[in-house]
Amino acid sequence: MISRLGVSPVSIPAGETFLGLDTGRIGAAELSFPTIDTSAGFFEVAKHYYFPGWHQPGSLNELLVNADVWAGLAESERLAVRNACSDLSIRMFAHDMQVQSAALEEFRSAGVTVERFPKEVLAALQLATEEVLEEAAQRDNDFADVIESYQNFSERYDEYRELTAF
Repeated sequence: MISRLGVSPVSIPAGETFLGLDTGRIGAAELSFPTIDTSAGFFEVAKHYYFPGWHQPGSLNELLVNADVWAGLAESERLAVRNACSDLSIRMFAHDMQVQSAALEEFRSAGVTVERFPKEVLAALQLATEEVLEEAAQRDNDFADVIESYQNFSERYDEYRELTAF
């Protein structure tokens, strides 16, 4: 998607991101939440931190289990797995999200500018994303079904999100 806007994306191991930024091998990076980016020391080698993560506006954890393995678990074991997954989600939303502000303050204290992408940049990213998704949907029926489901959900959710936004 970003290559359509003139960016040359590369995929490198997370552990090499700091060095890539420090040496100038890469000019920008996306890794994770502010708390993780702070722990990686990015504030030492990057002086701008942009939001939103247009490609990943939020993060959810998931657990995939082979259907045959799942069917072989006792109901109590399936319940334990469901509870563990639920607990992780609750922790992420109740705790992990609220600690991001402290990490942003660490960035600012180190002289990093924290800001939103300009509206024009977000609009260009959105258009490139829509084009890439449409092209992928034309090539792959399964992908088309999945992206249609996501888009239908988004359309239904957008009304509620807009009504509840301050």
